[in-house]
Amino acid sequence: MKLSEMGKVLAKCAAFDARTIGESDVMAWFEAVGHLDYHFAMEAVSRYYAASRQRMWPVDLVEAVRMVRAEHERQLRMSGRAPQRIEPSDIRDARLRAGVRRVMQAASLPRQIEASDVHQRALERARAERGQGGRPDRRRTRTGRPLDLEAVTVPPAWAKEEIRELLSDAALHERGRPCGREGCDNPRCISGGV
Repeated sequence: MKLSEMGKVLAKCAAFDARTIGESDVMAWFEAVGHLDYHFAMEAVSRYYAASRQRMWPVDLVEAVRMVRAEHERQLRMSGRAPQRIEPSDIRDARLRAGVRRVMQAASLPRQIEASDVHQRALERARAERGQGGRPDRRRTRTGRPLDLEAVTVPPAWAKEEIRELLSDAALHERGRPCGREGCDNPRCISGGV
């Protein structure tokens, strides 16, 4: 903090407690608390007098600046961490939008994408995948071809035999072939295949 800024901090204190300020007061306070950040000190003065009737002394300013700095650091940490599922949705959504904006600025995207559009598309896709907003489109590979159903429906090695049979029957039905299982009510099995 500069000497002139210390004078402004003391002038703000004087506005609250009607103290008189001279050059020697500014010099004495500057020696004691000149190491503090000016912006934090100005905010600390307002907060101190909002909660106290007592006159502010240098030790009070140091403690108030410490609290203001800790709060600012906590807010920075909160804005930088990933959203949590237990947060209220309005707080989480605001943090997600802010994160998308920061990424867009850091990446210097050639065309501006509205952060709310990206967020809305992500919400729609998540709801569709959870079954809350209709069925999502069938996923495609990067080449645009549909996924290989055999690769998708091959059961894991640890699956029970009944599950393995159901998945293999479903894969045959998807490819338009009858499964051959007795009592299957799939139209492809009833008609004898395509």
